[in-house]
Amino acid sequence: MAKGQIIWMLPAFVAMLAVTVVAAGAGVRSAAAARPHRRLDLAAIPAVGRLLRWPPFLFLLRLPLVVLFVGVILAGLLGEQSPGRNLATLTVWTVWWAALPFLALVFGKVWCAVCPWQALADWAQRLRLWGVADRPVTFGLAVPPWLRNLWPAIALFLVLTWLELGYGVTLSPRTTAYLALAMLFLSLYLGLVFARAAFCRYGCLVGAITGVYATFAPVELRGHDRAICRDCAGRDCFHGNALGNPCPTFQYLGGMERSGSCLLCLECVRSCPEDNVAVSLRPFGAELAALPRPRWDEAWLALILVGLTSFHGFVMTPWWGRLTDAVEAWAGLGPTAAFTGLMAAAVALPIAAYAWVAALARAWGRAGARVARAAPFIQYAFALLPVAFFYHLAHNAGHLFLEGGSLVPALSDPLGWGWNLLGTAHILPGPLLTGSWLLILQVACLVVGQAYAALVALRVSRRLFAGGRPARALAPVLAFSLLLSLLNLWLLGQPMVHRTGL
Repeated sequence: MAKGQIIWMLPAFVAMLAVTVVAAGAGVRSAAAARPHRRLDLAAIPAVGRLLRWPPFLFLLRLPLVVLFVGVILAGLLGEQSPGRNLATLTVWTVWWAALPFLALVFGKVWCAVCPWQALADWAQRLRLWGVADRPVTFGLAVPPWLRNLWPAIALFLVLTWLELGYGVTLSPRTTAYLALAMLFLSLYLGLVFARAAFCRYGCLVGAITGVYATFAPVELRGHDRAICRDCAGRDCFHGNALGNPCPTFQYLGGMERSGSCLLCLECVRSCPEDNVAVSLRPFGAELAALPRPRWDEAWLALILVGLTSFHGFVMTPWWGRLTDAVEAWAGLGPTAAFTGLMAAAVALPIAAYAWVAALARAWGRAGARVARAAPFIQYAFALLPVAFFYHLAHNAGHLFLEGGSLVPALSDPLGWGWNLLGTAHILPGPLLTGSWLLILQVACLVVGQAYAALVALRVSRRLFAGGRPARALAPVLAFSLLLSLLNLWLLGQPMVHRTGL
């Protein structure tokens, strides 16, 4: 390790260690319940409320992205197959895929509201661009109970990661277009077969990932007064009425505590007869800290993200080539088989280590308290989610700020045919953020992620082991989260290979 790298890593390590120790100290000193956070209801502002209830509002937000989506498909299929010049690869992988976690951090599930796949599916099913559809085009079948979870989305996420990093889809405009069309087909087909937005709720990997990340976001949609919801006989937010379509993901505002399944489609804002829907600003991480009704599938998604976010960074370092060469030579495998095995190990090993940590936390903290065997595994998984999420932000910041400017000439020459539609075909902006400033931003992300990990672990320990020893249960989880953060800090210090080759 270079001397300069050690110099900047030491303060970052001290900062992460400090927030971890502070959280541990808080766990020893206090077991008080957290106070409820105040909210600012944007829908209560008259002008904002009228805009949110205006039927064409969502259509006007979706339309530019649908146009861009069509341009991406055409560029991928017909344009020059150079990843550094084609609109498809630059838009999808360099900008959108890199910016997605930042969107989730600030706006929660806003991508689901404007998603072109769902927009086209909605328009096709409702046979209108906005407004209420009396007879949507669908068979309306119920999704089988065994599929009513996030496992289809998790499986799709693993397949996409394999295609992205193992097959090199990020370097193929045409394959990128095929993937975009495949996602559109799934949205249209499942919308035709099943009731409401089945693909959005159970199959979309983007919705699943932004759903768990939305627990950090300062935006939420909820019922303003639960008592009004309980007295509502029609439950129009769920069933729809003449003013708004039924909730596409079967959410009932009277019992809604989570943002993961909400698409921010605003149908309930229009359909609620009591004007009782709040679109509110809240503190960052408020939902994650409250951790309402944690689920197995979400816990597994959080743990898979822990392994795969670090894996994304590792495969772009020089160490990856050395490791794959060694595995291929030792096991006699081809490149594809070696990659598949290493990716499986990147997912399985952190989860196996975490299972041991969760069992240790239960053994140390129980002390007579009755704690279900699976509860620590499920709930502490959300304490590791900040580590994965904020490394994801740090890693993607490198792509976004170093490579994002390459989209400027591609917008003017989307097919690579020598056009100059916007007059920017020969303008290639330099990196938006480089050197020490980019590194400071990336390291700050890791420190903030470790702070949130420590705070969530503290909340989980207090909740699970209120009658036992929460501080002792906290110790192995904090140590494991700090170890993961240090691994990600080391990855930030390695040279990164740009995926477009620019």
